[in-house]
Amino acid sequence: MAGVLLAIVGCDTMIADRIVVATPSSQGTRGPSGDEIQVAVREALTSLSLHAAGTFGDAEEWVWRDAEKSPGLHATIRRVGGGVHIRLSQDLFGPIVPTDKYRAVKKGLLEAMEQRFGRASVTIE
Repeated sequence: MAGVLLAIVGCDTMIADRIVVATPSSQGTRGPSGDEIQVAVREALTSLSLHAAGTFGDAEEWVWRDAEKSPGLHATIRRVGGGVHIRLSQDLFGPIVPTDKYRAVKKGLLEAMEQRFGRASVTIE
């Protein structure tokens, strides 16, 4: 019975990261607006093969699914203050480690945001 419980707990481990993109203005220099950051995030997700799945409340949901390469991925974009929070997550009931696709999307998204807005503007929580 303990082996079965362990297998069930292992299968639904949430793989997720929250990426925050915010470019605070400094000494009179205005950084990009939340709209500009949100557009850049959308462009990056599109280039990484995710597509918009809809909106709910103040958030956008983006997804990637391939029936032959599960689990799928979700990216939720939410404006917070002058920045954008992106919650990247891997579907449940898959591997208990990040898949190659998850790692590639996370890396690509981070690189795109750092290149566009600077390394200091991008954090992972």
